[in-house]
Amino acid sequence: MIGWDGIWIPGRSRQRRGWSAPACALGLLAVLGLGGCAAGKTDCYSAGVDHQAKGRLPEAARDYRRAMEVNPGDPRPRFNLAVLYQDEGKLDEAARLYRTIVDQDPGYAPAWANLASIREKEGDMSGAEHLYRKAMEVSPGDVTAAGQYGFFLVRRERLGEAEIVFQEIIEKDRSFSNAHYGLGVIHRARGENSQALDCFENAMVYSPSDLMAHLETAELLVAAGNRAKAVRVLTRATKIAPERASIWLLLGRLLREEGRWKEGERALEQALNMGAPKAEVYAELSQVYERLAEDASRAAADTGAGN
Repeated sequence: MIGWDGIWIPGRSRQRRGWSAPACALGLLAVLGLGGCAAGKTDCYSAGVDHQAKGRLPEAARDYRRAMEVNPGDPRPRFNLAVLYQDEGKLDEAARLYRTIVDQDPGYAPAWANLASIREKEGDMSGAEHLYRKAMEVSPGDVTAAGQYGFFLVRRERLGEAEIVFQEIIEKDRSFSNAHYGLGVIHRARGENSQALDCFENAMVYSPSDLMAHLETAELLVAAGNRAKAVRVLTRATKIAPERASIWLLLGRLLREEGRWKEGERALEQALNMGAPKAEVYAELSQVYERLAEDASRAAADTGAGN
């Protein structure tokens, strides 16, 4: 789904099934402030954004409804409330709100695109494609709308068409990281791992906080035998998502394979703290502890011989 104010935030799987995230206009928070909702329409909306950013969704919905009552012509609270409904699986309520928005403003591309994602989830692929194209039509210069359509084509396994869409996006805006990511998905699906790696690395360059681009890059680097570079990429990934146990586990395994025993130990213990499967972690740690014990024994022996 699509967030407000041009923040189209991907929640990716391997095939980038869809887009999901709170539609939080974080850039507005510092400017507008977060005063009490009773003070006026701006405060209601910004209070809702703040609640949504912090995961307080019932409070966010309440404040968005208040903002809609105060200023029914402002599409922002209506759109954000629709995103909340969509995230909760209340597709009929979400679609009704999106329809209200486009009835008032037919040029509002994010609402068309989110309507398309609802149609797609409901299995109406023809209707979804029509609405994705509508989003592109009403905002022809907006690469985000085209990117959304490109990933729809990927999910439909129309890779040739998707490739053309992503390449056209890059010609318009080379810094649009999602297009590089999309091309990476296409190349990888074709077994073109070298090209895929280049694309995922480009996605990381243009979006340093893109977790999935980091994970895809690391996986391809491991497959190519470049564990040292994969370690660097995964280390950055742990800073993006420090709660992800699977990343710590993979990082610890690679560090062990690189002979970086103490660093591997720390990563594996962090994986354990984050809830990684104990059997897998202990299997790795046993090898690390064994090697550290051997190193300590050798060091002791060398010290004794020196004396």
